Amino acid sequence: MSKVAPIVEETISQPLFERYTLHKIEAQKAMLPGYPVMKLAGKVADIAHGVATILEIKRRDDLEAEFENQKVFFNDADHCSLTCLSIAALELLRDEAVSITEWAYNVHTPEGRAEQRKGVSHE
Repeated sequence: MSKVAPIVEETISQPLFERYTLHKIEAQKAMLPGYPVMKLAGKVADIAHGVATILEIKRRDDLEAEFENQKVFFNDADHCSLTCLSIAALELLRDEAVSITEWAYNVHTPEGRAEQRKGVSHE
């Protein structure tokens, strides 16, 4: 029976990030207009497809580099640039999601509208 060091067990049992959840139950009841929701959904789809494609190309190049053929699409500098592009795109998408979530709460829930009248800020 092998033992795993306590620090490793602790690291394995805790996720690297917390999955997003709505922090206010009232926000789950918001009925949003179609256009802003569809606009965000389009951005999510485009960025997810683009990042997935980049990761597929990077993985293919990694596998090809392990063999003698080495028919890779991109060099190391290109891979670094594509990684940075993926990170930037995902950060922009995250910022857009935060923005639309705040807007949805502030404009489309009675609690958010009441807080706006009182001048409460969530920033």
